Amino acid sequence: MESYLLAVILVLYCCPQIILGGCFAVGIQILWMRKHSVHISRLMGIIMVTVFCFGAINCISKKNSMQTEQLNMLQDKWCTLAGKIVDIQTKEDETIYLVRHATLLYAKEKIRISGIYAYQQQVLKEETGKVGDWIVLKGYYKMPQKAMNEGGFDAASYYRSKQIDGFLFQAVCVKKKAVSAPIRQNLYALRERLDRVFLNLLPKAYASLAQGMILGEKQNVDEDMKALYADAGIAHLLAISGLHVSMVGNVLRRGLKRMRLKGIWADAISFVFVVCYIVMTGGSPTAIRAGIMYGIMLLGPRLNEAYDLLTALAISAFVELVYNPYMLASSSFLYSYMAIFGIIILGKPLVENYKNSFKRKKGRMQKCKDVFIEGLLVSASIQVMLLPLQMYTYYEVSLFGTLLNVLVLPLSGYLIGDLFVAAIGGMFWIPVGRTLAIVGEGIFWLYEWLCKGSLEIPGSTIVTGQPKLSTVVIIYICIFGVGILIRKSKIRQMVLLAACYFLCSLGSVQKVPEFEMDVLYVGQGDGIFLRTDKKHTIFIDGGSTSDQELGERTLFPFFKAKKITKINYWFVSHGDEDHISGLKYAITNGYRIEHLVVARLQKNQEAIKKLTQLAGAYGIPVVYMSQGQSFQWDRTRITALYPGEDADVSDANAACLGLKIDVGEFSGLFLGDLGTCEEEEIARQYDLSNIDFYKVDHHGSKYSNSEVLLSEMNPKLACVSYGEKNRYGHPHKEALLRIAQYSKKIHKTAVDGQLKIVY
Repeated sequence: MESYLLAVILVLYCCPQIILGGCFAVGIQILWMRKHSVHISRLMGIIMVTVFCFGAINCISKKNSMQTEQLNMLQDKWCTLAGKIVDIQTKEDETIYLVRHATLLYAKEKIRISGIYAYQQQVLKEETGKVGDWIVLKGYYKMPQKAMNEGGFDAASYYRSKQIDGFLFQAVCVKKKAVSAPIRQNLYALRERLDRVFLNLLPKAYASLAQGMILGEKQNVDEDMKALYADAGIAHLLAISGLHVSMVGNVLRRGLKRMRLKGIWADAISFVFVVCYIVMTGGSPTAIRAGIMYGIMLLGPRLNEAYDLLTALAISAFVELVYNPYMLASSSFLYSYMAIFGIIILGKPLVENYKNSFKRKKGRMQKCKDVFIEGLLVSASIQVMLLPLQMYTYYEVSLFGTLLNVLVLPLSGYLIGDLFVAAIGGMFWIPVGRTLAIVGEGIFWLYEWLCKGSLEIPGSTIVTGQPKLSTVVIIYICIFGVGILIRKSKIRQMVLLAACYFLCSLGSVQKVPEFEMDVLYVGQGDGIFLRTDKKHTIFIDGGSTSDQELGERTLFPFFKAKKITKINYWFVSHGDEDHISGLKYAITNGYRIEHLVVARLQKNQEAIKKLTQLAGAYGIPVVYMSQGQSFQWDRTRITALYPGEDADVSDANAACLGLKIDVGEFSGLFLGDLGTCEEEEIARQYDLSNIDFYKVDHHGSKYSNSEVLLSEMNPKLACVSYGEKNRYGHPHKEALLRIAQYSKKIHKTAVDGQLKIVY
């Protein structure tokens, strides 16, 4: 397994930090081989080399089969899709098909793809396809995009791990061929019926949680509930886990055995039932892992072999990565396997040490105490193993997540069992199902109360920032070392567990540069972050008209990834929505802003007046800046170049707050959406010959970026911030040609993503 994993990393990711971890695992395997005979060592060596070669060949073939360049050329083109429907999601206004074994056609191009989501507007029932049907659709193709900013969602990597090559929007059915697929169609019908049953049994928010937990429909989960569970550190409860699979399989298996069915038939029927359940719930990496391990558990006694958790885990990982090596980048895959590793490496030894540490008194109280402490140790072990991964993927951790998991995990078995029973009862008669669901509803209410209570405690969530990948790998190597110590050392287990938590805390330590500037890709808008003298944080604007969730999807993830817990000075060029929408989100969501800075001449403009009132309502002091005024500290100087007293305040663009920022040897010009007349006035009044960086005015408008201004500056780097295919046509060709005459390089955020300058 270690050698195959190393091949996947080498071929697909070429990441030296993870290769270090892979080499460490292979090294342990080699040391283990040295303890055995020469023949066994040679055999194991041959097997390792063979598996490595197989992994490399498999990954190369998968990598070559991905036609990224060809698909990128089809972006936003009207294409024809032909393939087989393997899953359907029905919403109020559209039907979403998951199409596999598909071919995408455009003009003379014919591209084979693994899978695609097709979005069809709601039509008559007879015009929609069924699971198993072959279908031909036409629509606009779009590729999943890579993360354009630090902390952003990497859709390309996520959907690649699910073997999805893109989306077909505004899909129209051209042709379909009905195919008999009774198993898949019946499973889909069962899932749809259970969806309706849960909506009848529970309040809407709790019903969506039940749909996510039991049916794997996480897209239906109430957004507020999803955020609450994630912030409290128990979002893993929303995934189909080994608990679900083992409960489905074991309950059926025991029932069949009580009916005096032979063991092998009971095992076979329960395994088939588990496979059907995994298919019905969408086949997540977690569910597939649990299904494979359940099958190995059933197969072991038939081969006269004892069930070994680590071996079963390795086999399941091998099978999943052979099928799709890109699954290694899936957070659900990593979380699932790391949780089990936590139980194996830390949980089991800690529980064994606790049991052997002293003699126990007999009685129910002692038994309850043992169950609580053992649950605490196992939960803490899982949390320790997931903490570095959580810091790397979510950039924050819940301080009370461990304790909360100790309280909620013992109840999760009862919750899942009750939901299964209530769903079955509700399928026959809704009142029976509602009665049975009372326990589940009570547990959901308790979960909600515990989550809200834990989050109300000051400092319950800590922003850690995103650690380097090499740091994460080193932490895991050290945790494995602690796991070995737990087995062999007499040091108290809680001391070793505390050492693991300390190791994880090192991941939050980040090296802060002396100076950093990030021009974010915000779509059609502006958003610029600066950190000066290692400690002062500045933000300019922060808005977008093309991204309605800019604050939630771009600004906050960026702040968390960079461990930016506050902004000292947030400057606003003017009050247009494409410059302040994200700022308003930050204010209303309690982000710490020490000063909001606007131009004094804009204070009576309606948009600025509303913004300053909003800031005042949240206790943020407003600073009004006039032309010529400066802020200065250490090596930093921020000067307002505009607007002057004679500026046209009736035009928001013409009265923009124009800034010149000098930090050491760096000098940058940020003029918002000023036009040609205002730019020429600034060029006449100020010496701009030392400008290194120019934030292109008005998103590259031809009515800005005058030759007078550009010739005065000759900037080394210019950056234009705009949204792809915006309705204004920004950036205009005329403006780009003028800028190219005077600037050595032009960075386009819609093409190149975030611009980062560090020194």
